[in-house]
Amino acid sequence: MISLSLEFPHPVEIEIVSEWFMSLGACAVEVSNQIVETDGPCNTKAEEFSSSSGTKRKTFRVLLPCDVSSEDFLMSLASFSEWNQIKVLEKATVEETDWVERVRESFIPITIGRLYIRCPWHSIPETSTGKDELVHMIIHPGMGFGTGEHPTTRLCLSWLQRTVQGGEKLLDYGSGSGILCIAASRMGCELCHGVEIDIDSIRNAEENQSLNSISNISFFQPLEAPSCCYDIIVSNILFHPLVDLAEKFSQCSRIGTRIALSGILCGQAESLKAIYEDVGFKFEDTMIENEWCLITGKKI
Repeated sequence: MISLSLEFPHPVEIEIVSEWFMSLGACAVEVSNQIVETDGPCNTKAEEFSSSSGTKRKTFRVLLPCDVSSEDFLMSLASFSEWNQIKVLEKATVEETDWVERVRESFIPITIGRLYIRCPWHSIPETSTGKDELVHMIIHPGMGFGTGEHPTTRLCLSWLQRTVQGGEKLLDYGSGSGILCIAASRMGCELCHGVEIDIDSIRNAEENQSLNSISNISFFQPLEAPSCCYDIIVSNILFHPLVDLAEKFSQCSRIGTRIALSGILCGQAESLKAIYEDVGFKFEDTMIENEWCLITGKKI
């Protein structure tokens, strides 16, 4: 297998270039930024390609299978007038790799409190019984965010374990892989609704729901979500979407509804609290991991 590192001297559309590389026989494409020092001001048209210290260019690492000639590949690129100035930064031979196995090896089982989160290909460990018994969850990594590795996911999972008493109705807005709904169901929630804008993430979440043999979870896109009053609301997305959702969360909550918001940086917490307090929530705790935080409270 041949690895080529290629650089364009001008801004390009990543998706178009990557698709064209694949059509010419590439089996994988990786994109990164490279800062190139300049003596004068940057004159590129797109702001994303400029910085105070130089020009930020897109570097593509292309993998070619053994039956694709690197010379033919580069000649095909050079035949396009817009691409005939591509610079080959590096050419190297790399060993054949089982990429599926490589990806699998990158995921390891995670324990968060009493939750034991594993992928479908991990073996089931021996578990203790009684109060120390682990609660098992299977998450297949896919398009949906949430495998238990990111600090915000861990913060939300820890909070759910302290909050769910049993019998609650829960809303997870921005449900990603479905990991929070699955955990809430395992903890004893009566009903869990996950709302997610990305249809591929919903498919991933439904796959994970099936892997865990859970029937009390439903996933929806925003316009399809039912109007319900929830006992617990959790949302692990980003600051600006959370700002936009404040009024909606107020409408689908009642006095005493518990709420947890994450996906935000520590410096954004106070601003978000103020916005939600204006629509009837009172915040009690802030939990921090690295630069990420989770703010929790209730409807008053």
